[in-house]
Amino acid sequence: MRITPADELLLSLLREDARASTADIARRLGLSRTTVQNRIARLEAQGVIRGYTVRVHDDYEQAGSARILITVRPEADAGGGQGAAGRARCGCCIRSAAATT
Repeated sequence: MRITPADELLLSLLREDARASTADIARRLGLSRTTVQNRIARLEAQGVIRGYTVRVHDDYEQAGSARILITVRPEADAGGGQGAAGRARCGCCIRSAAATT
């Protein structure tokens, strides 16, 4: 994957506002609209741009928080010590606060 300095500037503008019009981005970069469209398409095809997202203000976020408890116990072998390779067994309990409200 080859990223040019112009690609870096384009990615920077998209990070600021992924909804900006191609024409606006082209004006800010001093490139033609077609060039910007082609660069975006190439970056998407190469996997550099993997998608677009929305950032929601915390007051409107529905996910809530999570409490995670992890218990690690040594795996006992026949002699009462740790397992052959000193492995640990992990039991995990995950409870989402959103699921309880």
